[in-house]
This record gives sequence, structure tokens and C-alpha cells, in this order.
Amino acid sequence: MWITIDTVLNLTIWVPAIVGAIRYKKINSAYYLFIILIWAGIVNENFSIYIINKGYYNIIPYNVYSLIEAFLVICLFKRWKLFNAQKWIFYVILMLFSLVWFIEVIIVTRFREFASYFIIVYSFTIVLCSINQLNKLIVTSEGNLLKNATFLICIGFILYFTYSAFVETFLKFDFYNLPLLRQRIYSIVVYVNAFVNLLYAYAILWIPKKQNFILPSSLPA
Repeated sequence: MWITIDTVLNLTIWVPAIVGAIRYKKINSAYYLFIILIWAGIVNENFSIYIINKGYYNIIPYNVYSLIEAFLVICLFKRWKLFNAQKWIFYVILMLFSLVWFIEVIIVTRFREFASYFIIVYSFTIVLCSINQLNKLIVTSEGNLLKNATFLICIGFILYFTYSAFVETFLKFDFYNLPLLRQRIYSIVVYVNAFVNLLYAYAILWIPKKQNFILPSSLPA
């Protein structure tokens, strides 16, 4: 019964992917990277399942995807003008991600382990960026924030990447002497992912349509 529930919950990633694919040509270009991010996640997940079923580890594709995901999300914030006041922060973050990933994946583990430290670093970075974006929206937005795509996506980022960092920290410190806690953490992951996926789908419905001319109000605050 639990396997069936987990399978159904994992399939929720297809909801925002399908909604995004349907609306892709109509939405504001500032959100294209978000739709690409959703589909990149699906490709990575299905490819990982395929190679695992073939008897191989998915360490290499997972580590490569982690770097791609980190870059896509930070570039998405750039598209949302988060770094306009201090543009150098964007480049510092990209350099930080690249450096941490290179040291852990290429030099230290040599693709033999999952890049846990890198995932923790970029997860916390994305959470901080999301909080800053939310603060900016709260100050500048005049409409209903529950109908604001950027606001909803940032809430999803905070939930997903906070829990992702927590799980990676847990795994890195190897708490094998706490089996009950391990079981509860893994069971919660599925529900967190499902909720965030549905939140993303709802957010995509509120992404503003593209316009032939650009109005200041049409772009994320």
C-alpha cells in the first residue's frame, strides 16, 4: 500500500510539467527557466531510474544535474531582477557553486559519492535568495500574493530546498543509529515533494502572459 502511495505522489512532478508545457508559449519569458527546470528534473529522474535498473549507480548524472539545477535556479532569480541592485552577487554565487562542486565532485570524491556538501550549500543559498525575493514582493506587490507566480514559486523553493539541505546533512553525518528517524525523514520527503509539485502547478497557472510590448508591471518585482 505504501509503495502505491509513494508512486502516486512521485508522479505529481508531471502535473507542473504538463501545465508548463501547455502554457509555455503563452507565458512571460521571465519564467521560461522555471519550466525548463521542471522538465530537467523529470529527465534526470527517469534517466536515473533507467540506469539503476540496468545495474549502475546514478551518482554521475545526479551530481551533474545538481550543478545544472543550481545554475538554473540562480539564473531564474537573475531574470526576476533579484540581483539588479548588486549584480556582482550573482557572479559570486555562480563562482561559489562552481568551486564547491569542482572541489567535492572532481577533486575529493571523483564522482564516487553524491555531492552532499554542494547540495547543502546551494540549497541554503537558494532558500536565502527566495526569502529576499519574498521580502521584495511583499514591499512592492500590490495584488494578491497568493495569485503571484513568483511568490508561490519562492514558497515552493523554500520548502523543497530547506528539506533537501536537512536530508543531505542527515545523510552526511550518517545517523545509522537512529533508524526510526531515518524512516520518518524519508517518508516525509515524498509528501513534501508532492506538495511542492502541486504548488508549482498552481503557480504556473498564475504566470502572466507574454506581451508584444513590455510593461514594468508585467515583470517580477
